[in-house]
Amino acid sequence: MQSVAEFGYWGASKKSQNLPLHTNPGLEIVLITKGEFTWQVEDRLDSIFPGTVFFTLPHQRHGIRDRLHPGAELYFVVIRPDRRQPAFRLHRELGLAAAENRWISKTLSRTHRHTFPASPLLRALLPAVFRELRQQLYGQAALVTGLLRAAVIELARIVATNPGLPPLKADSAVTVRQFARELERRHDEPWTLDAMANTCRLKRTQFAARFTELTGDTAMTYLNRMRIRRAERLLETTGQTVTEVAFACGFQSSQYFATVFRQFTGVCPTARRNS
Repeated sequence: MQSVAEFGYWGASKKSQNLPLHTNPGLEIVLITKGEFTWQVEDRLDSIFPGTVFFTLPHQRHGIRDRLHPGAELYFVVIRPDRRQPAFRLHRELGLAAAENRWISKTLSRTHRHTFPASPLLRALLPAVFRELRQQLYGQAALVTGLLRAAVIELARIVATNPGLPPLKADSAVTVRQFARELERRHDEPWTLDAMANTCRLKRTQFAARFTELTGDTAMTYLNRMRIRRAERLLETTGQTVTEVAFACGFQSSQYFATVFRQFTGVCPTARRNS
């Protein structure tokens, strides 16, 4: 489709991803479904939470200040502008009336914020756009055009009503977020999912769901990520054996450590030491 410059999905992975400052040729709309991080637009920093919609105008510099956590999940689409217009307007393929196009462009261009809580409608539209663009089915262009038109109108409505920053989702979000930070220094302890939930005074299923929502990782994947990060440092900076490093990082056997290490880094522990 001529109106779509780019689209995609970033899902959870073992390895961390990076998104340095860059620009796009059109209006980019991003829906964050999992994970928390800091996004930068020009010189402004925005905190991103699950359920956030984020947008940038054509040629605005933006990117992730820190490395994107591997557990983060997001959908994005970049919509080309109408090159025939001197001011920013969306591509004519969307079929927007001139007055609608002017209102959307003006609403998005005048706000100083780029991060808003996504409405239920927008949470459904962005994944639907991605799924439809990946397929080559009859009527695809008409369906995608309708979905994109609805998405940009809904985005402009959200911006126009200026609902404020996404609120924390009750006290459990604060508790789990603090515990995730605590795991960074207590990763060598013999954690189980039950022990983590008990520490946060939450039921196992409630803890597991909230942890994944906030980080994008399961709790055990997050724990192993912290352990492997430390193991890499020890292998590169100390003379400890692989077995010693495994136990120092909280693993109960060098064999399991080697398996997990390869999953996260793509190489075995000895290869990292010799690199």
